[in-house]
Amino acid sequence: TSTNPGRVVTLIHKDDWDHLSRRRCRLGRLHLFRITYIINPPNESEVRDYLGKFLLRTFHLWDGYTPEPLDVYTTKDGIERVTVRNLIQCVISAQNSVLMGLESPEALMDRIWGSVGPLGRTQDSLYQLREPVRKLAPASFDSRLFA
Repeated sequence: TSTNPGRVVTLIHKDDWDHLSRRRCRLGRLHLFRITYIINPPNESEVRDYLGKFLLRTFHLWDGYTPEPLDVYTTKDGIERVTVRNLIQCVISAQNSVLMGLESPEALMDRIWGSVGPLGRTQDSLYQLREPVRKLAPASFDSRLFA
């Protein structure tokens, strides 16, 4: 909400990320991750419609978000393969006025722990990420997610 902004998954081009994070790179703790969520095909139009309305309602426009296609890869038996072709991702530009910028991992954890959104407590959603990620990319490993 506008009184208690949360964090959502935000995609940003690596060049923009590098520019924004140049000062923090010295800490050696900055990483760029991509996490992909699969929408069940029967729900695709409903989810896209909701996302479009959410972005319009919250940010008044798409405000610099650009839909871009992406192939999602996984590795199985040492061979890299395409798992999903032409996945549509919405990428934000660094010049976007609604981009909240960088937060330390500690500040981000505090924000996630205390945030409540339309679907409930953000921490509960975070706890429930493990199974969808395992189904999407069984060969992937994230020590924070699978601890």
